[in-house]
Amino acid sequence: MDMARWAATAALAFQVALRWLRLAFDVFFFGTAIAPGEFPN
Repeated sequence: MDMARWAATAALAFQVALRWLRLAFDVFFFGTAIAPGEFPN
């Protein structure tokens, strides 16, 4: 695998991981800490 393809793959994986980390961060803090009674379960 050449360097350009490795860089593109790493950038894509980093972007996906960052998106999931941001989603988990938002769900954890805004879903539990700020409004714990919003959801029935």
